[in-house]
Amino acid sequence: MHDRISVRIERDSMLEFIRRHIGWTVSGLLAISAIGFWVYVKYVGVQQPETGIDPFFIAFETILSALSVGLVIVFIQKIGERYSVEERIRELKDAIDSEREELENRMDDIRRRTENALQLKFGYGLDGIADDPHELQHIKRLKTGHVFWLNTLFRDAEKNMVAILEAVKQGTNVDLLMMSPFSDYAEIRGRYTAPAFKDASSVHSNTESYSKQLAASFSFMLTHYEQYERLKKADPSIGELRVRFYDDPAGLPILIVNSGEVTEAYSGFYLNSVSSQMPYIKWSETIAGGAFIGSLQDYFERKWHFAGDNTIETIRERARQQKPEILEDALVE
Repeated sequence: MHDRISVRIERDSMLEFIRRHIGWTVSGLLAISAIGFWVYVKYVGVQQPETGIDPFFIAFETILSALSVGLVIVFIQKIGERYSVEERIRELKDAIDSEREELENRMDDIRRRTENALQLKFGYGLDGIADDPHELQHIKRLKTGHVFWLNTLFRDAEKNMVAILEAVKQGTNVDLLMMSPFSDYAEIRGRYTAPAFKDASSVHSNTESYSKQLAASFSFMLTHYEQYERLKKADPSIGELRVRFYDDPAGLPILIVNSGEVTEAYSGFYLNSVSSQMPYIKWSETIAGGAFIGSLQDYFERKWHFAGDNTIETIRERARQQKPEILEDALVE
């Protein structure tokens, strides 16, 4: 706004100077002309007295006329200056009002964003955005505590289950809630993650691939769970590993890590790609007392409750009857 006013003033400065001094300039020029005319008449009257012109009278009348005209011009110029200044003030006021309105709108937007950010941070415990929640790092660092992990399947089941067993050996309790390999919603999930969702062959291929990945994930989990059963029998003091499988729609991936001192959580998204390719939102109870983490925990517990009949033992028995190839893969591992 300051730059706009400066440019406007510089642009009008020359015109304003001329307008401001034009009355006195005209008066001075007419006065000089009158004096010159008087000198001329004086010499003419001396040399040619027959003209009969009184030089003093003519000079006085000329000067008086010049001053009168100059004063009129000055008066008109002053009135014009008044309206010009008022117009400029009006323009400047309009410009200031426009800039102020724009600034107020920006400030309102910044205020709303700040209030939303503060509400998310101190009202819900938002602690940032993560491209990867690094589940295994959180699990490996725990010596005690509790991990709640909700997802559809393991993309690297071998590495995940090995890390989970190591954490359990250290005394960490782990609750895994994964999609059942018999869930009807596995096919639906396969549709949405198909690269070309309008191509029937692409959708069919992706749903088959997703079902195979789900079965392979269960196979690895079953193999390592049997290892856990042997470890638990040999040393009852190790942590608990509980596994259930939901057969309702996938809600959202959740990782809740309770170290015994503080609880942190990550929530992701199931959109048109696998959750590992989506951003995760990090929540911490140290910021807002775990307000939103409590909601995530409640969601996990409800989903866990309704998956009560789908324990790893019941799914294993069902696999023996309906998909024995899953068990064969597990035995090979």
